[in-house]
Amino acid sequence: MITTLGKEVQLKNFKGKVVLIDTWATWCGPCLNHRPRIKDFAKKYQDNSNLAILMISVDEKTNRWLDFVEKDNPTNDGFDLFIENSTHTAFGNHYNINSIPRYILIGKNGKIINSNINEPSLALEEEIDIALRN
Repeated sequence: MITTLGKEVQLKNFKGKVVLIDTWATWCGPCLNHRPRIKDFAKKYQDNSNLAILMISVDEKTNRWLDFVEKDNPTNDGFDLFIENSTHTAFGNHYNINSIPRYILIGKNGKIINSNINEPSLALEEEIDIALRN
């Protein structure tokens, strides 16, 4: 995965944290509809070093993703990341990314808490808060 600055990042960089993964793309209507809520989560928890919100784009072209993120998330809430062809990579295979949007919550111990999240909601926020307390 790469950041908007071109720095390579791996999931292991977030070991010991609660991780919310949002897999999305600029061409995905439901993803774009849910994105403001994900950014709200990122803003709400921005001072909590025990949580990482990873917004991982599966766009085919880095430039399209970068152009969108620069306009949509100028304050860099959360971690906007890009994986080229991510649905056809070890990441996509490991996390069963067959369709998007796809939300996955991982606990501090690295185990998946919930991989069947329909959308960012109050229920997800409660799951995040519980995971942070554990």
